[in-house]
Amino acid sequence: MKYLTRLALSGACFSLLTVPCVFATLTLTTSTGSIAIPFLATDYNASTGAAQVIKISAQTLTILSTSNTWTLNVRALSSTFSFAPSLGDSNPNKPAADLVVRAPVTSSTWLVRSTTNQVLSTAPKSASNQTRVLDYRLNSNLSTNPPGSYTLSVVYTLTSP
Repeated sequence: MKYLTRLALSGACFSLLTVPCVFATLTLTTSTGSIAIPFLATDYNASTGAAQVIKISAQTLTILSTSNTWTLNVRALSSTFSFAPSLGDSNPNKPAADLVVRAPVTSSTWLVRSTTNQVLSTAPKSASNQTRVLDYRLNSNLSTNPPGSYTLSVVYTLTSP
């Protein structure tokens, strides 16, 4: 811990006041900047066309907060996935809500992606790194999602009040 020392002069008297100067650390790092969740033909239900892929432990976020309790928020950057067609199809405007995320160490509840921040995790300060392993689940349907590459940017924000 560093200290800030202030010397106050008052007439002929001297007083020395030592005040701790707290240099807080708040950092967020990620194990990867990109996650692929491919669908195989066998993932789709032959009669409904629906598919769901769950990617367990897809990403690890590392948090360090030495000043206060921290909160980790998550949101989608846009309300729909961007789309690059494989077969010339038009953009289906796949909703961000088709992607959900959870931090199982905190909760088993899946958070639906939207452009509004949602609390993914919170914890007290710690002098050492804390990790949150994230799971992702993506829904698709052959009748509404033509073949192609779908991309969605997800924003994680770490705050400490």
